[in-house]
Amino acid sequence: MAVSQDEITQTCKSIMDLRKLGRYRQAHSSILTLRTELRHIPAVAIEIASLYLVQGHYIRAWDSCQLPESAIFTDGDPSQALTRHIFDIDCVALALIKAYAGISRFSETNAAMQVARRVYDVWLAGKRRACIHFVYAWLT
Repeated sequence: MAVSQDEITQTCKSIMDLRKLGRYRQAHSSILTLRTELRHIPAVAIEIASLYLVQGHYIRAWDSCQLPESAIFTDGDPSQALTRHIFDIDCVALALIKAYAGISRFSETNAAMQVARRVYDVWLAGKRRACIHFVYAWLT
């Protein structure tokens, strides 16, 4: 069954609102009732991981980021080739959240650094000079 953009937006908003209100148990119960297809949408997974990170549940946050169909690296390995998802902002954000949860839960600092370095190379390395000029112009 396909997931509509409206359903994704509503689910994200619901989880975010419950998180902001501190209704963690209710949010967790709501997450458990979500269809698998919906939980595997990167935008929804980001909100789920955020809910668990706020509570310090790093293993649940880590688990919610395990979406092989949205991995930005082949086989989910930061040393492997990039996938087409490297250009999807939600997939990149999810990979960075997963790296953070990996540091917090498993002390995977090297893997997190690899992810950050590879994402930087794709998204920012070519724009570095332009960014420096922009910041300099803004400061002066």
